Amino acid sequence: MGQKRASRPPNIATRPLSELVEEFTEKGEERFRYNHLHPYLVLLQSPADEPYEPQVKTVDGGPEGPAGLLVSKDQLAKEYAVALTKSPRNSYQDKVTVGRARNNDIVVRSSKISKIHCMFTKVEEGGYTIEDMGSVNGTAVNGALIKKGEKIPMNDGDVVSFWRYIFEFIELDSLVKLLQAQIAE
Repeated sequence: MGQKRASRPPNIATRPLSELVEEFTEKGEERFRYNHLHPYLVLLQSPADEPYEPQVKTVDGGPEGPAGLLVSKDQLAKEYAVALTKSPRNSYQDKVTVGRARNNDIVVRSSKISKIHCMFTKVEEGGYTIEDMGSVNGTAVNGALIKKGEKIPMNDGDVVSFWRYIFEFIELDSLVKLLQAQIAE
């Protein structure tokens, strides 16, 4: 089955994976890894991609939820990504914020996204947690809605959604494998 193409949402500062492939090819794997020590959120689906159908069970076997994928995440074209990094606009020193307000690290310009929708926190043991900040339309991990203030550990390959924006959380090793697969195509 062919991959479903994702349209680029004009309201998120995503980076085309083709740019990352180009950088990987030009600089080599070692230098690329040095420059990209953080995880990425790879766009799987945005509201413009297809009509939204709530309470759809994911093909990946996840529970029913407000932001279910209509196909397996492996069938979606992974064309855009956003780095999970700090920006100078955010006053939280150890957190990466997502929301519609301009002072977030990751800004999603949609009225359906709360001003501060959720936060990613790097934990001492390594890895990240995600916490919903009381958003109106919810944050879900692998189809399960997060309660306000609940901190959920993120794992490589987890599917995270903010309203109808759906991303795959990937660590550096998975990003490198994704880029190598795109180069091999």
